[in-house]
Amino acid sequence: TFTITVTNTGNVDLSNVAVSDPLAPGCDATIGDLAVGASTSYDCTVAGVTAAFTNVATVTGEAPGGEDVTDEDDAAVEIAAISVLKVANATSASAGDQVTYTYTVTNTGTVTLTDISLADDKLGAITLATTTLAPGESTTGTATATVASTDLPGPLVNVATVTGEGPGGEQVTDQDDATVPLVAVLPVTTTPPATLPATGLDTDQAAGLGLILISLGMLALAAALFGGAGRLRLAPDGIGGRLRANLLPLSPTERMAVHRHRVAAWWVRRRSRSLSRRIR
Repeated sequence: TFTITVTNTGNVDLSNVAVSDPLAPGCDATIGDLAVGASTSYDCTVAGVTAAFTNVATVTGEAPGGEDVTDEDDAAVEIAAISVLKVANATSASAGDQVTYTYTVTNTGTVTLTDISLADDKLGAITLATTTLAPGESTTGTATATVASTDLPGPLVNVATVTGEGPGGEQVTDQDDATVPLVAVLPVTTTPPATLPATGLDTDQAAGLGLILISLGMLALAAALFGGAGRLRLAPDGIGGRLRANLLPLSPTERMAVHRHRVAAWWVRRRSRSLSRRIR
Protein backbone atom coordinates (compact mmCIF):
# COMPACT_ATOMS: atom_id res chain seq x y z
CA THR A 1 0.00 0.00 0.00
CA PHE A 2 1.28 3.45 -0.94
CA THR A 3 0.29 6.84 0.48
CA ILE A 4 0.63 9.65 -2.09
CA THR A 5 0.58 13.28 -0.96
CA VAL A 6 0.45 16.17 -3.47
CA THR A 7 1.22 19.71 -2.28
CA ASN A 8 1.11 23.09 -4.12
CA THR A 9 4.43 24.57 -3.05
CA GLY A 10 4.21 27.56 -5.42
CA ASN A 11 2.67 31.00 -5.04
CA VAL A 12 -0.08 30.56 -7.64
CA ASP A 13 -3.01 28.26 -7.81
CA LEU A 14 -2.68 25.14 -9.95
CA SER A 15 -5.23 23.42 -12.13
CA ASN A 16 -5.45 20.09 -13.92
CA VAL A 17 -3.34 18.46 -11.23
CA ALA A 18 -2.91 14.69 -11.86
CA VAL A 19 -0.79 11.77 -10.64
CA SER A 20 0.48 8.91 -12.81
CA ASP A 21 2.17 5.72 -11.60
CA PRO A 22 3.18 3.29 -14.40
CA LEU A 23 4.14 0.40 -12.06
CA ALA A 24 1.01 0.83 -9.95
CA PRO A 25 -1.86 1.85 -12.21
CA GLY A 26 -4.18 1.79 -9.22
CA CYS A 27 -2.33 4.81 -7.89
CA ASP A 28 -3.16 7.03 -10.88
CA ALA A 29 -5.40 9.91 -9.79
CA THR A 30 -6.93 13.18 -11.08
CA ILE A 31 -6.85 15.89 -8.39
CA GLY A 32 -7.95 18.96 -10.37
CA ASP A 33 -7.42 22.40 -8.77
CA LEU A 34 -4.97 22.88 -5.94
CA ALA A 35 -4.66 26.24 -4.18
CA VAL A 36 -1.41 27.72 -2.98
CA GLY A 37 -0.12 25.74 0.02
CA ALA A 38 -2.90 23.20 -0.21
CA SER A 39 -2.29 19.39 -0.01
CA THR A 40 -4.22 16.26 -0.74
CA SER A 41 -3.42 12.66 0.13
CA TYR A 42 -4.77 9.22 -0.79
CA ASP A 43 -3.81 5.56 -0.44
CA CYS A 44 -3.49 2.99 -3.18
CA THR A 45 -2.65 -0.69 -3.19
CA VAL A 46 -0.69 -2.98 -5.51
CA ALA A 47 -1.70 -6.65 -5.30
CA GLY A 48 0.28 -9.78 -6.20
CA VAL A 49 3.73 -8.37 -5.52
CA THR A 50 6.26 -11.22 -5.68
CA ALA A 51 9.51 -9.29 -6.06
CA ALA A 52 11.04 -6.11 -4.78
CA PHE A 53 10.75 -3.04 -6.97
CA THR A 54 10.96 0.76 -6.83
CA ASN A 55 7.70 2.58 -7.51
CA VAL A 56 7.81 6.06 -9.04
CA ALA A 57 4.83 8.45 -8.95
CA THR A 58 4.76 11.62 -11.10
CA VAL A 59 2.48 14.65 -10.53
CA THR A 60 1.78 17.40 -13.06
CA GLY A 61 -0.21 20.64 -12.84
CA GLU A 62 -0.90 23.78 -14.84
CA ALA A 63 -0.12 27.33 -13.69
CA PRO A 64 -2.37 30.34 -14.58
CA GLY A 65 -0.13 31.31 -17.51
CA GLY A 66 -0.47 27.83 -19.03
CA GLU A 67 2.95 26.61 -18.06
CA ASP A 68 3.20 23.04 -16.74
CA VAL A 69 4.80 22.14 -13.45
CA THR A 70 5.85 18.63 -12.46
CA ASP A 71 7.48 16.60 -9.72
CA GLU A 72 8.10 12.94 -8.90
CA ASP A 73 8.93 10.75 -5.95
CA ASP A 74 9.77 7.08 -5.52
CA ALA A 75 9.31 4.43 -2.89
CA ALA A 76 11.26 1.20 -2.62
CA VAL A 77 9.13 -1.89 -2.18
CA GLU A 78 10.69 -4.52 0.03
CA ILE A 79 9.27 -8.02 0.33
CA ALA A 80 9.49 -10.77 2.90
CA ALA A 81 9.79 -14.23 1.36
CA ILE A 82 11.07 -17.64 2.36
CA SER A 83 11.61 -21.03 0.72
CA VAL A 84 12.31 -24.59 1.85
CA LEU A 85 13.90 -27.40 -0.15
CA LYS A 86 13.55 -30.97 1.10
CA VAL A 87 15.76 -33.79 -0.30
CA ALA A 88 15.85 -37.52 0.61
CA ASN A 89 19.11 -39.49 0.55
CA ALA A 90 17.44 -42.54 -1.04
CA THR A 91 15.80 -43.09 -4.41
CA SER A 92 13.90 -46.11 -3.07
CA ALA A 93 13.53 -47.98 0.21
CA SER A 94 12.02 -51.09 1.83
CA ALA A 95 10.43 -51.74 5.20
CA GLY A 96 13.07 -51.39 7.93
CA ASP A 97 15.30 -49.05 5.89
CA GLN A 98 16.23 -45.59 7.17
CA VAL A 99 15.73 -42.50 5.02
CA THR A 100 17.48 -39.23 5.93
CA TYR A 101 16.01 -35.92 4.80
CA THR A 102 17.94 -32.66 4.43
CA TYR A 103 16.01 -29.39 4.67
CA THR A 104 17.42 -26.13 3.30
CA VAL A 105 15.61 -22.91 4.30
CA THR A 106 16.46 -19.70 2.41
CA ASN A 107 15.43 -16.07 2.87
CA THR A 108 14.43 -15.20 -0.69
CA GLY A 109 13.13 -11.75 0.20
CA THR A 110 14.75 -8.37 0.72
CA VAL A 111 14.20 -7.99 4.47
CA THR A 112 15.50 -9.89 7.46
CA LEU A 113 13.31 -12.72 8.73
CA THR A 114 13.03 -13.81 12.34
CA ASP A 115 11.29 -16.55 14.33
CA ILE A 116 11.81 -19.09 11.55
CA SER A 117 10.41 -22.54 12.30
CA LEU A 118 10.25 -25.78 10.31
CA ALA A 119 7.95 -28.77 10.71
CA ASP A 120 7.56 -32.10 8.89
CA ASP A 121 4.09 -33.63 8.73
CA LYS A 122 5.52 -37.10 9.48
CA LEU A 123 8.56 -36.28 11.64
CA GLY A 124 7.42 -33.23 13.62
CA ALA A 125 9.51 -30.16 14.40
CA ILE A 126 12.88 -29.95 12.65
CA THR A 127 15.76 -28.16 14.37
CA LEU A 128 17.47 -25.50 12.25
CA ALA A 129 20.97 -24.13 12.72
CA THR A 130 19.53 -20.60 13.09
CA THR A 131 16.10 -19.01 13.24
CA THR A 132 17.07 -15.59 11.85
CA LEU A 133 18.10 -15.02 8.25
CA ALA A 134 19.24 -11.91 6.42
CA PRO A 135 18.24 -11.55 2.75
CA GLY A 136 19.87 -14.34 0.70
CA GLU A 137 21.03 -16.39 3.70
CA SER A 138 20.21 -20.09 4.21
CA THR A 139 20.13 -22.58 7.06
CA THR A 140 19.73 -26.35 7.17
CA GLY A 141 18.34 -29.18 9.27
CA THR A 142 18.15 -32.98 9.00
CA ALA A 143 15.84 -35.75 10.16
CA THR A 144 15.77 -39.54 9.75
CA ALA A 145 12.75 -41.78 9.30
CA THR A 146 12.50 -45.59 9.47
CA VAL A 147 10.24 -47.13 6.85
CA ALA A 148 7.47 -49.17 8.49
CA SER A 149 5.63 -52.09 6.95
CA THR A 150 2.46 -50.01 7.26
CA ASP A 151 3.99 -47.52 4.80
CA LEU A 152 3.78 -50.14 2.05
CA PRO A 153 2.97 -50.21 -0.80
CA GLY A 154 4.11 -46.58 -0.83
CA PRO A 155 5.35 -44.26 -2.06
CA LEU A 156 6.57 -42.56 1.11
CA VAL A 157 5.56 -38.89 0.87
CA ASN A 158 5.96 -36.25 3.54
CA VAL A 159 5.72 -32.46 3.51
CA ALA A 160 7.91 -29.83 5.17
CA THR A 161 6.45 -26.40 6.08
CA VAL A 162 8.56 -23.39 7.01
CA THR A 163 7.34 -20.07 8.44
CA GLY A 164 9.07 -16.79 9.22
CA GLU A 165 8.25 -13.23 10.24
CA GLY A 166 9.14 -9.98 8.44
CA PRO A 167 10.00 -6.62 10.06
CA GLY A 168 6.40 -5.48 10.01
CA GLY A 169 5.12 -8.68 11.62
CA GLU A 170 3.99 -10.16 8.32
CA GLN A 171 4.08 -13.95 8.18
CA VAL A 172 5.71 -15.75 5.27
CA THR A 173 5.57 -19.47 4.58
CA ASP A 174 6.57 -22.15 2.06
CA GLN A 175 6.26 -25.92 1.61
CA ASP A 176 8.16 -28.70 -0.12
CA ASP A 177 7.71 -32.46 -0.21
CA ALA A 178 9.90 -35.48 -0.88
CA THR A 179 8.72 -38.74 -2.44
CA VAL A 180 10.54 -42.05 -1.95
CA PRO A 181 9.22 -45.12 -3.84
CA LEU A 182 8.94 -48.21 -1.66
CA VAL A 183 9.97 -51.72 -2.71
CA ALA A 184 8.42 -54.80 -1.12
CA VAL A 185 10.96 -57.49 -0.19
CA LEU A 186 9.61 -60.94 -1.02
CA PRO A 187 10.23 -63.74 1.52
CA VAL A 188 12.93 -66.22 0.58
CA THR A 189 11.74 -69.84 0.39
CA THR A 190 13.97 -72.91 0.17
CA THR A 191 12.86 -75.91 -1.88
CA PRO A 192 14.22 -79.23 -0.55
CA PRO A 193 16.24 -81.23 -3.09
CA ALA A 194 14.50 -83.97 -4.99
CA THR A 195 14.93 -87.42 -3.48
CA LEU A 196 15.50 -90.64 -5.36
CA PRO A 197 12.95 -93.44 -5.05
CA ALA A 198 13.44 -95.56 -1.94
CA THR A 199 15.49 -98.74 -2.46
CA GLY A 200 14.61 -100.44 0.80
CA LEU A 201 18.30 -100.45 1.81
CA ASP A 202 19.70 -98.69 4.82
CA THR A 203 22.84 -96.55 4.56
CA ASP A 204 25.32 -99.39 5.22
CA GLN A 205 23.58 -101.69 2.75
CA ALA A 206 23.59 -99.03 0.02
CA ALA A 207 27.31 -98.38 0.55
CA GLY A 208 28.04 -102.10 0.43
CA LEU A 209 26.11 -102.47 -2.83
CA GLY A 210 28.22 -99.74 -4.39
CA LEU A 211 31.43 -101.51 -3.44
CA ILE A 212 30.12 -104.81 -4.80
CA LEU A 213 29.25 -103.25 -8.15
CA ILE A 214 32.77 -101.81 -8.45
CA SER A 215 34.28 -105.18 -7.52
CA LEU A 216 32.17 -106.98 -10.13
CA GLY A 217 33.73 -104.98 -12.93
CA MET A 218 37.25 -105.73 -11.71
CA LEU A 219 36.53 -109.47 -11.31
CA ALA A 220 35.08 -109.67 -14.80
CA LEU A 221 38.19 -108.02 -16.23
CA ALA A 222 40.48 -110.39 -14.33
CA ALA A 223 38.50 -113.40 -15.52
CA ALA A 224 38.78 -112.34 -19.14
CA LEU A 225 42.49 -111.39 -19.14
CA PHE A 226 44.04 -113.94 -16.86
CA GLY A 227 42.10 -117.05 -17.70
CA GLY A 228 39.70 -117.40 -14.81
CA ALA A 229 37.68 -120.57 -15.14
CA GLY A 230 34.29 -119.09 -14.43
CA ARG A 231 31.81 -116.31 -14.98
CA LEU A 232 30.27 -114.06 -12.34
CA ARG A 233 26.85 -114.31 -10.80
CA LEU A 234 25.29 -111.80 -8.32
CA ALA A 235 22.93 -113.42 -5.81
CA PRO A 236 21.70 -112.77 -2.24
CA ASP A 237 23.56 -114.68 0.43
CA GLY A 238 20.58 -114.90 2.82
CA ILE A 239 22.37 -112.96 5.56
CA GLY A 240 20.77 -109.57 6.24
CA GLY A 241 19.80 -109.08 2.58
CA ARG A 242 23.44 -108.71 1.46
CA LEU A 243 24.66 -109.61 -2.03
CA ARG A 244 27.49 -112.04 -2.94
CA ALA A 245 29.41 -112.39 -6.21
CA ASN A 246 29.96 -116.06 -7.24
CA LEU A 247 32.25 -117.39 -9.95
CA LEU A 248 30.40 -120.01 -12.07
CA PRO A 249 31.91 -122.57 -14.55
CA LEU A 250 32.47 -121.40 -18.13
CA SER A 251 30.99 -123.09 -21.17
CA PRO A 252 33.33 -124.59 -23.85
CA THR A 253 32.77 -121.54 -26.11
CA GLU A 254 33.58 -119.14 -23.23
CA ARG A 255 36.75 -121.10 -22.34
CA MET A 256 37.90 -120.90 -26.01
CA ALA A 257 37.40 -117.08 -25.99
CA VAL A 258 39.43 -116.80 -22.79
CA HIS A 259 42.20 -118.94 -24.32
CA ARG A 260 42.41 -116.68 -27.36
CA HIS A 261 42.70 -113.64 -25.06
CA ARG A 262 45.50 -115.31 -23.12
CA VAL A 263 47.42 -116.17 -26.31
CA ALA A 264 47.03 -112.63 -27.62
CA ALA A 265 48.24 -111.16 -24.32
CA TRP A 266 51.26 -113.56 -24.29
CA TRP A 267 52.21 -112.57 -27.86
CA VAL A 268 52.00 -108.84 -27.02
CA ARG A 269 54.24 -109.28 -23.97
CA ARG A 270 56.78 -111.32 -25.96
CA ARG A 271 56.86 -108.84 -28.81
CA SER A 272 57.32 -105.99 -26.38
CA ARG A 273 60.32 -107.63 -24.69
CA SER A 274 61.92 -108.35 -28.10
CA LEU A 275 61.58 -104.74 -29.21
CA SER A 276 62.93 -103.55 -25.90
CA ARG A 277 66.13 -105.65 -26.27
CA ARG A 278 66.73 -104.32 -29.82
CA ILE A 279 66.41 -100.70 -28.66
CA ARG A 280 68.97 -101.21 -25.87
